[in-house]
Amino acid sequence: MNLIKRQILPDILKHLSAPEITLITGARQVGKTTLMNEAKKFLDEQNKKTLYFNLDFEADFFYFGSHEKLIQKIELELGDNKGFVFIDEIQRKENAGLFLKGLFDRSERYKFIVSGSGSVELKEKTHESLTGRKRIFLIINEIFDSYLKKDIVYLLRVDRPDTFIKLIRLLAHYCGSIINYSKLASDVGISVPTLKKYLWFAENTFIIKTVHPYFKNKRKEITKSPTIYFNDLGLKNFALNQFGNEAAIINSGYLFQNLIFKILNEILNNQFYSIHYWRTSDQAEVDFIIDTGDQIIPCEVKFSQLKTDRVSRSYRNFINAYQPKKGYIVNLNYENEIRINNTTIKFIPFYKLYMVSF
Repeated sequence: MNLIKRQILPDILKHLSAPEITLITGARQVGKTTLMNEAKKFLDEQNKKTLYFNLDFEADFFYFGSHEKLIQKIELELGDNKGFVFIDEIQRKENAGLFLKGLFDRSERYKFIVSGSGSVELKEKTHESLTGRKRIFLIINEIFDSYLKKDIVYLLRVDRPDTFIKLIRLLAHYCGSIINYSKLASDVGISVPTLKKYLWFAENTFIIKTVHPYFKNKRKEITKSPTIYFNDLGLKNFALNQFGNEAAIINSGYLFQNLIFKILNEILNNQFYSIHYWRTSDQAEVDFIIDTGDQIIPCEVKFSQLKTDRVSRSYRNFINAYQPKKGYIVNLNYENEIRINNTTIKFIPFYKLYMVSF
């Protein structure tokens, strides 16, 4: 909480004198309620009139049945003079944006300080309904920027910290995809050599992990573009401002693939194994190739509820080309074992991956 207070609380306190709604939003459990209490304490110490509602409590939620009922309660508690009304967990209220719009338009003598989790509905409705009537304080942006600027950029002495942060945000969109150095450098607004330097910084501070392609010719490997995965899925979601159900819905296949990479990386961390991906010029691709030194193990990721022993053409192409002893197809639920030529293929639910011995 000290980080949040240091970064965002002064701005919130400054905005208390502005007529617009002060809207504090972000993921759950990041300190929104604490910020609300700090702001209320600040006003109480100045003998300002305050009133606090928490929509998690049924007794408070009762007053949000209509504008009239709520305004009557506010007037009863605060009188006709200027007062400050705190509304916590506004996402509990259906059509929250429209409700706040009506409240703002009918109660000009009261200042509203509102918090809510960053759900899809809340963000859409408040943006639509409260144009010109609110200022949004997004906690997660403050945490993300502070973490990178103060804890990473400062230590690395990166000459363009905002550009480095922009790169991390863009990398969150590239997760699981092959990096096109020229395009990414152009999107960020830096040269390719600077991009590669920043990627080195990002990997060596454990923000990302690069996965290089697998080739029989090892010398060719480092000349090809890697894929990118995040070591911390929370940081990835912070970069994209996606949380909860929103994060699960958007790019869920790539999130699942990143999760499987994290599990594999943890399992193989203390062993001298390496993780690669495989791709051919005709676009045949296998998500992960585990190289143990004396054998290679293909690992395909399927974000689906499998019901049959379905093996992709790309996976078969790899088996035909390299003839591994075994391979895995990680999915949501299906478990079975089949053979293709001399290769044993194991279908395994992702939650059993920790039990696999490579």
